[in-house]
Amino acid sequence: MSKKVILSVATLAGIGLITAGAVSAYGGFGFGFGSSIEPEEAASMADKKFQAQADILETDVERVKNAWSEGKRMNELAEELGIDEDTLKTRMQEQRLVRIHEQLQAMTDQGVITQDQMNKRLQFMEENADSCQGFGKGMGHRGGGFGLGL
Repeated sequence: MSKKVILSVATLAGIGLITAGAVSAYGGFGFGFGSSIEPEEAASMADKKFQAQADILETDVERVKNAWSEGKRMNELAEELGIDEDTLKTRMQEQRLVRIHEQLQAMTDQGVITQDQMNKRLQFMEENADSCQGFGKGMGHRGGGFGLGL
């Protein structure tokens, strides 16, 4: 083999490894929770997510799990339960603000941010709740799905 062919193959292999490493670092190839998360952590996250959705829908966790296993989106289950889109959106926003307040309080308690910074951020979040903007664009609930990625 010529040196050019060997160099080309080595370069392509290197690019492939770098690309695979980058994809892996960002949570895998879209299967499940990604390769960087332990199975126990994935189970814990799913359990919390199911419970949060059951709270929003005011139903039991098993009903949420069953709907998820059937491939239903959260808004479809809400409709089955007689919850209109506006009510669902309001409940989701309320839960999100509570969760964000808890996270900001933890950041304040640990000295990551000041109380003043927390208050300003909360005010911003509450003022922008309808647009689902805050910690980043696209924080909304994509397509009304269950968002577990399993």
